[in-house]
Amino acid sequence: MLSTPTSKMLRSIGDKIPGYEWGPEATSSNEFGIVSALKTLGYTDAECLDYDFDRTYAEMDNGRPVLLSGYGDVPGRGRRGHVWLCNGYQEMVWRFEETRWFWHILWLVYEKTVWYEYADYLYMNWGWYGNGNAWVDQEDWLTNHHQYGELSLNSKRKGYYNLVPKKTKWPIALDGGNSFELVGGISPGTGSTVRPVNP
Repeated sequence: MLSTPTSKMLRSIGDKIPGYEWGPEATSSNEFGIVSALKTLGYTDAECLDYDFDRTYAEMDNGRPVLLSGYGDVPGRGRRGHVWLCNGYQEMVWRFEETRWFWHILWLVYEKTVWYEYADYLYMNWGWYGNGNAWVDQEDWLTNHHQYGELSLNSKRKGYYNLVPKKTKWPIALDGGNSFELVGGISPGTGSTVRPVNP
């Protein structure tokens, strides 16, 4: 695999996560290690809590992405966990109408009933090279994994909240003696930059 400055930077970030284990098919950590790494990266208020849709909605409504995590059974591999980016929400509304006809004395009359049903959807960026990214019902985190097929990640659902970057200069050392500094934290679309420290 080709090593690029971005891949080196991401590896350096991964190395900052306490208990992070690298593997050929997957990497692993725990929620405490992830929160510790987020704080090291300048997200000093980051916290991991049980998933709460209202909290998730409020975070995104204020322009902040949310990391989510869950566990599921992978065929032939047992129980596995995953952490991914949730960066959108929408409410789906369905309008239903029912008309009933019946006889009333000598006339044929009808009665119309209208009702609405709602469901909240979250946009899940699973981190699998775009595979399976989709709008998912917030009550059922079901995805189609490119390798394992249908995968439900509904067990031990967690949310990583307060992902607000603080102004920071955090040096990221790369192989070859070069290092980069992260200016302003990592936040999609906010103009955070990575620039060479000692080119």
